[in-house]
Amino acid sequence: CLLDSNRKVKNLFTRRQLPDYKWWLLAGDRYLFQARCSNVKDLHAILKAIAFNEDALINVSSSGVRVIVEDVKCLQANAFLQTELFDEFVLKEE
Repeated sequence: CLLDSNRKVKNLFTRRQLPDYKWWLLAGDRYLFQARCSNVKDLHAILKAIAFNEDALINVSSSGVRVIVEDVKCLQANAFLQTELFDEFVLKEE
């Protein structure tokens, strides 16, 4: 499974104003997760705070999205994005 978006995550941290932002999780050709956020100011602030590494572990559950970033296995940052932050949040069971 891959977490993909219509923009690179790196651009999310550098752009000041963003239009609607969508995330989705694919398994083959089926969507397992889809979320849409029209006001990305809060989302941008949360993700920018933990953007010290380009790689992240993303865990999606029915309560929200957890983003974990590590640096040289001695520093770890966690961000939890609750479902209320998103305008649309759909997680399908496999």
